[in-house]
Amino acid sequence: MKYKTYPKMKDSGIEWVGEIPKEWDIKRLKFTTSFDNSTVDRHTYDDEIKVSICHYPQVYKNEVITSKTDLESGTCTKKELEKFQLKKDDVLITKDSETPTEIGIPVYIQENFGNVVSGYHIAHLTTNKNEILGSFLFRYLQSDIANGYFETEANGVTRFGLGKDSISNLKLILPPISEQANISKILQKQTSGIDSEISKHKKLIILLQEKRQATINHAVTKGLDNSVPMKDSGIEWVGDVPETWSVEPLKFHVSINQKVLNEKTESDLQISYIDIGSVHEGGIIDVPEIFKFSDAPSRAKRIISENDIILSTVRTYLKAIAFIEKENQNNICSTGFAVITPKDELIPKFLYFMISSEKYIQTIMSNSFGVTYPAINSSIIGTFPCIIPDLNEQKQITEFLDKQTSKIDKLISKAKLQIKTLQEYRQSLISSAVTGKICVTN
Repeated sequence: MKYKTYPKMKDSGIEWVGEIPKEWDIKRLKFTTSFDNSTVDRHTYDDEIKVSICHYPQVYKNEVITSKTDLESGTCTKKELEKFQLKKDDVLITKDSETPTEIGIPVYIQENFGNVVSGYHIAHLTTNKNEILGSFLFRYLQSDIANGYFETEANGVTRFGLGKDSISNLKLILPPISEQANISKILQKQTSGIDSEISKHKKLIILLQEKRQATINHAVTKGLDNSVPMKDSGIEWVGDVPETWSVEPLKFHVSINQKVLNEKTESDLQISYIDIGSVHEGGIIDVPEIFKFSDAPSRAKRIISENDIILSTVRTYLKAIAFIEKENQNNICSTGFAVITPKDELIPKFLYFMISSEKYIQTIMSNSFGVTYPAINSSIIGTFPCIIPDLNEQKQITEFLDKQTSKIDKLISKAKLQIKTLQEYRQSLISSAVTGKICVTN
């Protein structure tokens, strides 16, 4: 959709804002909005009032809070209930986070609540309706101008936060109240349409990922010829396999974590380091970080070679599985990976497809132990079944899966690109509308 610009503009007097519509004004947030940082924490006390609490995750993950929003139970004092009770047209923002880009994220309170309050790490904003509507402030806080300001103002090293002065001094670009209402209404309609399209693409991605997994699961356990005689594999989750295939413990056909750098003799070596956070679903690996080995993280020890499979042993990252197509110079990975090197009776890419199948991942998950970061011991991985067709059939299956997964991956990439384009357009629309660069009400 093409939007017109405002016919008459004026200099805002602020370099990074530029021109604004003639009838619009600029004021600092403290002259239009009262706010305070919530003191309601996650502790519950018998002598306090039972309430529902809108905590950081609900603010960060939602655009609006309604009676249908799932909130946590807790307690607060009578004074806190009076001060931080959620009221229609209030706005909450995140004021503390681990990264500066996650600060100043707003959520709009769409209705009046009884015993519901904002939680710790949240700034609670209530607007003066003669100056600014909460619905317009919410959209303004989503704009690039507000995002950039909060990111710059955030203080910290390992955790970042906004001081009261930083929030108070945010400059707001203010249309007349009637236009604020129209802009908010139109943006709600337009962003809802965009969000609907984004949702369709996300659902498509889920379906494509499920199809990808189903294709892999069937090929590595049943083969490509549905007419061949089958036999019981003896393993419940594998089920029947072709009669000519064998099923044996993985450790008989691979080596695991056999190649490790010597810290004493290799301290000056330049390494390419892969951590578990840099490997994504579908075997995609971010560009590795380069270190001198003596400066690398202490967990950087395991050598990766061409045709190895790297498999995360930490349950949180269990879909971090990748096949090493080509050997980069001195590829090293975190000890959070098991490095699996196949022997001659296995085509490496076939083994990768087998290990990356959903049923294999589920088996690894069910054998992971621990509280904070459940993990699996590499020696246990060696006891898992290895499904072995003859080499010719492995080659056929690998070529088939390469072709099929490549098609699906391209469709997934296309859908992700469309989501990114829609998200960028959405952000541009909001930023342009609330700063007067386009006139959405015309």
